[in-house]
Amino acid sequence: MFSTSSTQQNIPEGACDCHVHVFDPERFPLSPKRSYTPPPATVGDLRTMHAHLGIGRVVLVQPSCYGTDNAAMLDAMRRLGQATARGIAVVDLETVTSPQLQELHAQGIRGLRLNFATRTDRPAGELLEEILKADAVVSPLGWSLHLHVHAHFLQELQRELGQLKATIVFDHFAGFKGEAWSHDETAKRSLHALLEGGRTYVKLSAPYRMSLQQGYADLQDMTREFRRAAPSRLLWGSDWPHTGGSGVRTTSVSEVEPFRDVDTRADLDLFAQWVGDSEISKLIFVDNPSRLFGFAEPNSTQTSSPLAAHD
Repeated sequence: MFSTSSTQQNIPEGACDCHVHVFDPERFPLSPKRSYTPPPATVGDLRTMHAHLGIGRVVLVQPSCYGTDNAAMLDAMRRLGQATARGIAVVDLETVTSPQLQELHAQGIRGLRLNFATRTDRPAGELLEEILKADAVVSPLGWSLHLHVHAHFLQELQRELGQLKATIVFDHFAGFKGEAWSHDETAKRSLHALLEGGRTYVKLSAPYRMSLQQGYADLQDMTREFRRAAPSRLLWGSDWPHTGGSGVRTTSVSEVEPFRDVDTRADLDLFAQWVGDSEISKLIFVDNPSRLFGFAEPNSTQTSSPLAAHD
Protein backbone atom coordinates (compact mmCIF):
# COMPACT_ATOMS: atom_id res chain seq x y z
CA MET A 1 0.00 0.00 0.00
CA PHE A 2 2.89 2.32 0.78
CA SER A 3 6.56 1.85 1.53
CA THR A 4 9.24 3.98 3.05
CA SER A 5 12.48 5.54 1.91
CA SER A 6 15.36 7.16 3.75
CA THR A 7 15.50 10.57 2.06
CA GLN A 8 13.14 13.35 2.99
CA GLN A 9 12.54 16.80 1.50
CA ASN A 10 11.17 19.66 3.55
CA ILE A 11 7.41 19.75 3.02
CA PRO A 12 5.74 23.02 4.10
CA GLU A 13 3.44 23.09 7.11
CA GLY A 14 -0.18 22.66 6.13
CA ALA A 15 0.65 20.63 3.03
CA CYS A 16 -2.33 18.94 1.40
CA ASP A 17 -2.53 15.59 -0.37
CA CYS A 18 -5.24 16.36 -2.93
CA HIS A 19 -5.99 12.86 -4.19
CA VAL A 20 -6.53 9.80 -2.00
CA HIS A 21 -9.17 7.09 -1.71
CA VAL A 22 -10.47 5.00 1.17
CA PHE A 23 -11.84 1.45 0.90
CA ASP A 24 -13.67 -0.13 3.80
CA PRO A 25 -15.71 -2.95 2.23
CA GLU A 26 -16.56 -4.66 5.53
CA ARG A 27 -18.39 -1.56 6.78
CA PHE A 28 -19.36 -0.08 3.41
CA PRO A 29 -20.12 -2.62 0.65
CA LEU A 30 -18.71 -1.96 -2.80
CA SER A 31 -20.96 -1.32 -5.78
CA PRO A 32 -22.24 -4.48 -7.52
CA LYS A 33 -21.50 -2.67 -10.81
CA ARG A 34 -17.82 -2.07 -9.96
CA SER A 35 -15.02 -2.95 -12.37
CA TYR A 36 -12.53 -4.02 -9.69
CA THR A 37 -12.37 -5.11 -6.03
CA PRO A 38 -9.68 -3.43 -3.93
CA PRO A 39 -8.33 -4.56 -0.56
CA PRO A 40 -9.19 -2.47 2.49
CA ALA A 41 -7.46 0.92 2.84
CA THR A 42 -8.96 2.55 5.89
CA VAL A 43 -8.79 5.91 7.64
CA GLY A 44 -6.29 4.41 10.07
CA ASP A 45 -4.05 3.39 7.18
CA LEU A 46 -4.38 6.86 5.67
CA ARG A 47 -3.38 8.52 8.94
CA THR A 48 -0.32 6.30 9.21
CA MET A 49 0.75 7.11 5.67
CA HIS A 50 0.30 10.87 6.12
CA ALA A 51 2.08 10.83 9.49
CA HIS A 52 5.05 9.30 7.68
CA LEU A 53 4.93 12.01 5.01
CA GLY A 54 4.24 14.92 7.37
CA ILE A 55 1.04 15.81 5.49
CA GLY A 56 -1.53 17.83 7.45
CA ARG A 57 -4.50 18.01 5.06
CA VAL A 58 -6.23 15.76 2.62
CA VAL A 59 -8.82 15.71 -0.16
CA LEU A 60 -10.57 12.36 -0.47
CA VAL A 61 -11.84 11.40 -3.92
CA GLN A 62 -14.75 9.02 -4.44
CA PRO A 63 -13.43 5.85 -6.15
CA SER A 64 -15.38 4.26 -8.99
CA CYS A 65 -15.89 0.95 -7.16
CA TYR A 66 -18.29 2.73 -4.77
CA GLY A 67 -20.34 4.24 -7.57
CA THR A 68 -22.51 7.10 -6.32
CA ASP A 69 -22.59 5.81 -2.72
CA ASN A 70 -20.28 8.27 -0.97
CA ALA A 71 -20.85 6.81 2.51
CA ALA A 72 -17.35 5.39 3.03
CA MET A 73 -15.70 8.65 2.02
CA LEU A 74 -18.07 10.77 4.13
CA ASP A 75 -17.42 8.55 7.15
CA ALA A 76 -13.67 8.99 6.66
CA MET A 77 -14.09 12.77 6.38
CA ARG A 78 -16.12 12.86 9.58
CA ARG A 79 -13.45 10.91 11.43
CA LEU A 80 -10.67 13.13 10.12
CA GLY A 81 -12.53 16.38 10.77
CA GLN A 82 -13.27 19.32 8.49
CA ALA A 83 -10.23 21.24 9.69
CA THR A 84 -8.11 18.80 7.71
CA ALA A 85 -10.36 16.93 5.26
CA ARG A 86 -12.42 17.73 2.17
CA GLY A 87 -14.07 15.44 -0.37
CA ILE A 88 -14.83 15.10 -4.07
CA ALA A 89 -18.07 13.18 -4.60
CA VAL A 90 -19.74 11.26 -7.40
CA VAL A 91 -23.51 11.69 -7.72
CA ASP A 92 -26.31 10.72 -10.07
CA LEU A 93 -26.70 13.95 -12.00
CA GLU A 94 -30.21 12.98 -13.09
CA THR A 95 -31.65 12.40 -9.63
CA VAL A 96 -29.58 14.35 -7.08
CA THR A 97 -31.59 17.03 -5.27
CA SER A 98 -30.63 20.43 -3.91
CA PRO A 99 -31.13 19.33 -0.26
CA GLN A 100 -28.85 16.33 -0.87
CA LEU A 101 -26.18 18.60 -2.33
CA GLN A 102 -26.48 21.02 0.58
CA GLU A 103 -26.03 18.12 2.99
CA LEU A 104 -22.90 17.00 1.12
CA HIS A 105 -21.58 20.55 1.32
CA ALA A 106 -22.19 20.62 5.07
CA GLN A 107 -20.13 17.45 5.40
CA GLY A 108 -17.16 18.93 3.57
CA ILE A 109 -17.71 17.97 -0.06
CA ARG A 110 -16.25 20.63 -2.35
CA GLY A 111 -16.41 19.10 -5.81
CA LEU A 112 -17.78 16.46 -8.16
CA ARG A 113 -15.73 14.00 -10.18
CA LEU A 114 -16.34 12.69 -13.67
CA ASN A 115 -14.17 9.77 -14.73
CA PHE A 116 -13.92 9.64 -18.53
CA ALA A 117 -10.52 7.94 -18.71
CA THR A 118 -12.11 4.50 -18.60
CA ARG A 119 -14.94 5.41 -21.00
CA THR A 120 -13.01 6.07 -24.18
CA ASP A 121 -15.76 4.76 -26.48
CA ARG A 122 -18.12 7.66 -25.73
CA PRO A 123 -18.20 10.54 -28.24
CA ALA A 124 -17.07 14.00 -27.16
CA GLY A 125 -20.56 15.44 -27.51
CA GLU A 126 -21.97 12.90 -25.07
CA LEU A 127 -19.23 13.65 -22.55
CA LEU A 128 -19.84 17.37 -22.94
CA GLU A 129 -23.51 16.90 -22.15
CA GLU A 130 -22.57 15.22 -18.87
CA ILE A 131 -20.06 17.96 -18.08
CA LEU A 132 -22.67 20.67 -18.63
CA LYS A 133 -25.07 18.90 -16.26
CA ALA A 134 -22.34 18.66 -13.64
CA ASP A 135 -21.43 22.33 -14.14
CA ALA A 136 -25.03 23.31 -13.44
CA VAL A 137 -24.93 21.26 -10.23
CA VAL A 138 -21.62 22.49 -8.78
CA SER A 139 -21.67 26.16 -9.80
CA PRO A 140 -24.30 27.37 -7.28
CA LEU A 141 -22.34 25.65 -4.50
CA GLY A 142 -18.95 27.07 -5.47
CA TRP A 143 -17.59 23.57 -5.97
CA SER A 144 -14.96 22.50 -8.49
CA LEU A 145 -15.41 19.95 -11.26
CA HIS A 146 -12.77 17.21 -11.30
CA LEU A 147 -12.16 15.51 -14.63
CA HIS A 148 -10.19 12.31 -15.15
CA VAL A 149 -9.54 12.39 -18.89
CA HIS A 150 -7.00 11.60 -21.59
CA ALA A 151 -5.04 14.54 -23.00
CA HIS A 152 -6.74 14.47 -26.43
CA PHE A 153 -9.99 15.36 -24.68
CA LEU A 154 -8.62 18.86 -23.99
CA GLN A 155 -8.19 19.80 -27.63
CA GLU A 156 -11.60 18.37 -28.57
CA LEU A 157 -13.50 20.44 -26.01
CA GLN A 158 -11.19 23.33 -25.14
CA ARG A 159 -13.66 26.06 -26.12
CA GLU A 160 -16.57 24.49 -24.26
CA LEU A 161 -14.50 23.79 -21.15
CA GLY A 162 -13.33 27.38 -21.10
CA GLN A 163 -16.94 28.56 -20.94
CA LEU A 164 -17.94 26.55 -17.88
CA LYS A 165 -18.96 28.44 -14.76
CA ALA A 166 -17.23 26.01 -12.39
CA THR A 167 -13.52 25.74 -11.76
CA ILE A 168 -12.04 22.68 -13.48
CA VAL A 169 -9.46 20.35 -11.93
CA PHE A 170 -7.75 17.87 -14.24
CA ASP A 171 -6.52 14.73 -12.50
CA HIS A 172 -3.17 13.02 -13.04
CA PHE A 173 -1.09 15.48 -15.08
CA ALA A 174 -4.20 16.39 -17.12
CA GLY A 175 -4.02 12.99 -18.79
CA PHE A 176 -0.65 13.58 -20.47
CA LYS A 177 1.61 10.56 -20.73
CA GLY A 178 5.24 11.50 -20.21
CA GLU A 179 6.32 9.89 -23.45
CA ALA A 180 3.85 12.03 -25.45
CA TRP A 181 4.39 15.38 -23.74
CA SER A 182 7.19 16.64 -25.98
CA HIS A 183 5.28 16.14 -29.24
CA ASP A 184 1.60 16.53 -28.31
CA GLU A 185 1.66 20.25 -29.08
CA THR A 186 -2.03 20.69 -29.92
CA ALA A 187 -3.25 19.27 -26.62
CA LYS A 188 -0.56 21.24 -24.76
CA ARG A 189 -1.74 24.50 -26.32
CA SER A 190 -5.30 23.68 -25.32
CA LEU A 191 -4.27 23.06 -21.73
CA HIS A 192 -2.20 26.25 -21.56
CA ALA A 193 -5.16 28.23 -22.89
CA LEU A 194 -7.39 26.79 -20.18
CA LEU A 195 -4.81 27.55 -17.49
CA GLU A 196 -4.49 31.12 -18.73
CA GLY A 197 -8.26 31.47 -18.30
CA GLY A 198 -7.68 31.37 -14.54
CA ARG A 199 -10.27 28.76 -13.56
CA THR A 200 -8.39 25.54 -14.33
CA TYR A 201 -6.11 23.52 -12.06
CA VAL A 202 -3.89 20.53 -12.82
CA LYS A 203 -3.36 17.84 -10.22
CA LEU A 204 0.21 16.52 -10.43
CA SER A 205 -0.66 13.09 -9.12
CA ALA A 206 -0.08 9.39 -9.78
CA PRO A 207 3.19 9.69 -11.75
CA TYR A 208 3.36 5.89 -12.03
CA ARG A 209 0.19 6.00 -14.15
CA MET A 210 1.65 8.56 -16.56
CA SER A 211 5.26 7.39 -16.97
CA LEU A 212 7.03 4.19 -17.98
CA GLN A 213 10.54 5.50 -17.29
CA GLN A 214 12.77 4.89 -14.31
CA GLY A 215 12.34 7.69 -11.79
CA TYR A 216 9.59 9.18 -14.01
CA ALA A 217 12.31 10.99 -15.95
CA ASP A 218 9.88 11.96 -18.72
CA LEU A 219 7.65 13.78 -16.22
CA GLN A 220 10.37 16.08 -14.92
CA ASP A 221 10.28 18.51 -17.85
CA MET A 222 6.49 18.40 -17.86
CA THR A 223 6.33 19.30 -14.17
CA ARG A 224 8.80 22.14 -14.58
CA GLU A 225 6.90 23.51 -17.55
CA PHE A 226 3.70 23.48 -15.51
CA ARG A 227 5.58 25.22 -12.70
CA ARG A 228 6.78 27.99 -14.99
CA ALA A 229 3.43 28.45 -16.74
CA ALA A 230 0.91 28.35 -13.88
CA PRO A 231 2.32 27.75 -10.38
CA SER A 232 -0.86 29.10 -8.77
CA ARG A 233 -2.94 26.47 -10.59
CA LEU A 234 -1.10 23.31 -9.54
CA LEU A 235 -1.98 20.72 -6.89
CA TRP A 236 -0.20 17.62 -5.63
CA GLY A 237 -1.78 14.24 -4.87
CA SER A 238 -0.38 10.86 -3.89
CA ASP A 239 -3.19 8.77 -5.44
CA TRP A 240 -2.92 6.54 -2.35
CA PRO A 241 -3.50 3.60 -1.94
CA HIS A 242 -2.45 3.07 -5.57
CA THR A 243 -5.03 0.81 -7.17
CA GLY A 244 -4.30 -1.31 -10.24
CA GLY A 245 -1.58 -3.53 -8.84
CA SER A 246 -2.30 -6.43 -11.18
CA GLY A 247 -1.96 -4.31 -14.33
CA VAL A 248 -4.56 -5.26 -16.93
CA ARG A 249 -7.51 -6.84 -15.19
CA THR A 250 -8.18 -10.31 -16.55
CA THR A 251 -9.65 -11.99 -13.48
CA SER A 252 -13.16 -11.94 -12.07
CA VAL A 253 -14.29 -8.51 -10.89
CA SER A 254 -14.98 -10.02 -7.47
CA GLU A 255 -11.39 -11.17 -7.03
CA VAL A 256 -9.43 -8.81 -4.79
CA GLU A 257 -6.83 -6.90 -6.79
CA PRO A 258 -3.73 -5.89 -4.81
CA PHE A 259 -2.54 -2.31 -4.62
CA ARG A 260 0.59 -1.25 -6.46
CA ASP A 261 3.84 -1.31 -4.53
CA VAL A 262 4.61 2.43 -4.56
CA ASP A 263 7.17 4.26 -2.45
CA THR A 264 5.00 7.28 -1.70
CA ARG A 265 7.74 9.01 0.30
CA ALA A 266 10.18 8.72 -2.60
CA ASP A 267 7.59 9.99 -5.08
CA LEU A 268 6.86 13.01 -2.88
CA ASP A 269 10.57 13.75 -2.43
CA LEU A 270 11.16 13.53 -6.16
CA PHE A 271 8.32 15.91 -6.89
CA ALA A 272 9.59 18.36 -4.26
CA GLN A 273 13.01 18.27 -5.94
CA TRP A 274 11.45 19.04 -9.32
CA VAL A 275 9.55 22.00 -7.89
CA GLY A 276 12.61 23.28 -6.07
CA ASP A 277 11.68 26.87 -5.21
CA SER A 278 10.31 27.10 -1.66
CA GLU A 279 7.72 29.78 -2.51
CA ILE A 280 6.34 27.72 -5.40
CA SER A 281 6.41 24.63 -3.21
CA LYS A 282 4.23 26.44 -0.67
CA LEU A 283 1.85 27.47 -3.47
CA ILE A 284 1.42 23.91 -4.70
CA PHE A 285 1.28 22.11 -1.36
CA VAL A 286 -0.49 24.70 0.80
CA ASP A 287 -1.87 27.88 -0.76
CA ASN A 288 -3.53 26.49 -3.89
CA PRO A 289 -5.48 23.71 -2.12
CA SER A 290 -6.36 26.06 0.74
CA ARG A 291 -7.90 28.52 -1.73
CA LEU A 292 -9.65 25.91 -3.87
CA PHE A 293 -11.05 23.72 -1.09
CA GLY A 294 -11.63 26.35 1.59
CA PHE A 295 -9.11 25.33 4.23
CA ALA A 296 -8.11 27.82 6.93
CA GLU A 297 -4.72 29.51 6.84
CA PRO A 298 -1.92 27.05 7.72
CA ASN A 299 -1.02 28.89 10.95
CA SER A 300 -4.64 28.84 12.11
CA THR A 301 -5.43 26.96 15.30
CA GLN A 302 -7.75 24.78 13.19
CA THR A 303 -4.83 23.18 11.40
CA SER A 304 -3.09 20.09 12.73
CA SER A 305 -0.28 18.04 11.28
CA PRO A 306 -0.26 15.16 10.72
CA LEU A 307 -3.94 14.39 10.29
CA ALA A 308 -5.72 14.38 13.61
CA ALA A 309 -8.17 11.77 14.82
CA HIS A 310 -11.78 12.79 15.44
CA ASP A 311 -13.37 9.45 16.22
